[in-house]
Amino acid sequence: MNRLTAPSAVCAVALALLTGCSSDEPTEARPSAPAASVAAGSAPPTGPAASASAPAAGTGSALCGQVGAAKAALNEELKRVVSPDGTVPPAEGKKVLTGLATKLTDLAASADGELAKALDGLAAEATKAAKAADPVRAALGASFDAAGQRVDKACAKT
Repeated sequence: MNRLTAPSAVCAVALALLTGCSSDEPTEARPSAPAASVAAGSAPPTGPAASASAPAAGTGSALCGQVGAAKAALNEELKRVVSPDGTVPPAEGKKVLTGLATKLTDLAASADGELAKALDGLAAEATKAAKAADPVRAALGASFDAAGQRVDKACAKT
């Protein structure tokens, strides 16, 4: 029962990015955060291409759209790397979370105020999780969840 399965890994990490999901809650039961709905539905499934289709960086709503695209890309990447037994191998989890941290750091550099601080905080949590023995499990922690909620709140103000 301690094994992290694909559905819970994808939910817990990708949705925690913006909505603070709990791995035992069904996705449909969670209210969508404003930032999550900006670009998640139309985002391409790859990280680098996600920012190419997003609005120009610099404004809060444009940055929050790019955060939504990063969430969608993370979700797709986790689905891609999950092993046949439903777990995410630690090396793959590290790679995915390191990529997320880099993307969030880049977005934070284009932001200011509360949004920049929130993005930097979530990037730091992703970096910390990537360094753990089990990166995806580390990303299930309350501090990662809280950092995602701070990004949500900052995006809701833009």
